[in-house]
Amino acid sequence: MHIRNDNFMLEIPISLEWLVDGWDFKNIHKGRDLYHFITCSTMSKYMVIDANYVVKVDPTIPLASCGFSTCFKVAWKEFQVPKGSSVVVFGLGVVGLGATNGARIQRATKIIGIDMNPEKKEK
Repeated sequence: MHIRNDNFMLEIPISLEWLVDGWDFKNIHKGRDLYHFITCSTMSKYMVIDANYVVKVDPTIPLASCGFSTCFKVAWKEFQVPKGSSVVVFGLGVVGLGATNGARIQRATKIIGIDMNPEKKEK
């Protein structure tokens, strides 16, 4: 991942390890084709993924917390948002709120949230 000093992500290197030889997604579910993106299409109704990507989740843990903590950590640990910087987050669902809170903890001066849903417009 390459990030300039202004926190603008220029590129995300994508490994092609997810191209698994022998995987055929044609007619795999009731005669219908299934599609995936980098082995993990978690917003799909059905998924075909490698067993290495499957994790048993404690049923008492709300899944919403998984999305929050992922982006919280990215803003906090991975990007290491510099103190006093400005951050823009596109999408203010659970994942976006994790990113905004990670930036807040890093003491970003200005955090701008952009979302198409008018119900999420708050100060």
